[in-house]
Amino acid sequence: MPGLGASPAAARRRGRISAALRAGSTTRYTATIAVVAADALREQRLAGRDQISLDEREALQLPQAEKERLATHVVVNDGSVEQLREQLSGVLAKLSS
Repeated sequence: MPGLGASPAAARRRGRISAALRAGSTTRYTATIAVVAADALREQRLAGRDQISLDEREALQLPQAEKERLATHVVVNDGSVEQLREQLSGVLAKLSS
């Protein structure tokens, strides 16, 4: 099963939003959602995907603490994909009301 936001278009959107966060220019967005997880869990997930190390990934991204500080909503991704979907659905429902 593909991951959440695995499409090329989703990756481009994430890249634009990450760049806006890094530049401190988030006024274009009504809300931002930071999806974070404990470093140990992130390392375990990266190892399972045979991708770059957590340190290499961190060097390419904003630190999680900074993402949390800048985001209007924070979702902790420490469970299953279904649990993440439920959490994100809850945030999106709040944003839609």
